[in-house]
Amino acid sequence: MSSFLTTKHPSLSNTSATGDLSDHFYFKCPCFELVEIKAQQISQKGTAKQHFNCPVCSHPIKINLTPNELGACHYFNRSYDLATEHYRVGFQAGETTEEEYLFNMHEALNDWSSVQALSQTPLEFSDAQARLNQLMATLVDTTIERPSFWFEDEQVATMMKEEQARKHQLVSEQLAKATEETGLTKEAALKKIRGLLKKLRKIERLKEGMENGSNGTVSMEGLNDEQRIMLEGEDKIKTQLQTLDDLFCSMREE
Repeated sequence: MSSFLTTKHPSLSNTSATGDLSDHFYFKCPCFELVEIKAQQISQKGTAKQHFNCPVCSHPIKINLTPNELGACHYFNRSYDLATEHYRVGFQAGETTEEEYLFNMHEALNDWSSVQALSQTPLEFSDAQARLNQLMATLVDTTIERPSFWFEDEQVATMMKEEQARKHQLVSEQLAKATEETGLTKEAALKKIRGLLKKLRKIERLKEGMENGSNGTVSMEGLNDEQRIMLEGEDKIKTQLQTLDDLFCSMREE
């Protein structure tokens, strides 16, 4: 059995993880030397049973890797075809749960489709999707969500950027049209809208006072010229406000 002290994959059940997972492993030698062995070295040998020697005392270090552990070493060595093959064998042997298996396979397929692997070309996007979809179809736990590939996430990000660009273009066109019709910039229009709203609030307070005229407040007879003009211009103010609101309101937060 292997005696890794540090590994990358949480699915390596025969190991004792100590902190962040990585692509190098340590073994305690009887001489107390902590021997570091790279995953790449293990992957290049490619067998489940491997032998190494302590660099201090030459004591032989024998390890017996499980298929999933060997798959992880192939993953770190960027030999993704071998990694997925051993992950599958490890899962069939009951080494990993469905969720762990999906995590390992997706990670390998995701990287395989995005970088140059050892002695092989990157996996085609359609092939990566097909393999992951086939894996998902075999899982018993149907609540496990299908993870996305880097190129799918990139496509979504691109679509969002394009949608944002279309939105900005539409707003620019609307602003140009609104400015042409009113002769106002967006800032000037919004300032005028605030002024019109202020006038309507004054009119509402004035009308409330007129309704309460019998109680000694403002009556129609008690209005001055400015107040009468204000009341008579209420409809015009509302029309102006509606026009400006229709033209500029969609751009208030832009």
